[in-house]
Amino acid sequence: VLAPAPAEPLSWSGLDLALILVMFTFGGWNEMAYVAAEIKNPQRNIVRGLVVGTVAVTVLYLLMNGAFLSALGPGPMAASQAVAVDAVSKAFPATAGRAIAVLICISALGAVDGLIFTGARISYALGTGHVAFRPLGQWHSRLGTPVWALATQGALSLAIVLLAGSFLDTIIYTAPVVWL
Repeated sequence: VLAPAPAEPLSWSGLDLALILVMFTFGGWNEMAYVAAEIKNPQRNIVRGLVVGTVAVTVLYLLMNGAFLSALGPGPMAASQAVAVDAVSKAFPATAGRAIAVLICISALGAVDGLIFTGARISYALGTGHVAFRPLGQWHSRLGTPVWALATQGALSLAIVLLAGSFLDTIIYTAPVVWL
């Protein structure tokens, strides 16, 4: 009879990254404020949008985690390097990896699109209100966009990616700035 293996001590390693990723899940709740000037009936619809959006993301987050837990169980879920792929593999083993990769790409492209254009709006507004940043506040008449705000944001993003060194470092180093 083999003796049970001793339990490993509880480790908080990775908790900081996990919490950052959870915060990013809920991070878009305030971005409606970036386009508030274009919302019809803002007194009613901004609050409605913030509440409905936050509740919808919370429900989806809990449902997805419940589905993963149900499909895998606590032990395999904790040990998994790709929880969604492992969970979907239970039903579709041949296509799970590709299907999840496509869904992640679609979701990421949607998020990036929103972040790029809302981020440029902030720089554009800064340029319209402060002389030192005036070039950022210029609207390109033919393209219908704040080209200098977009270009500046792109250059800053590229610099962060090149200087951080890895995707995880990019997330860890930019999270405090995003949340401040």
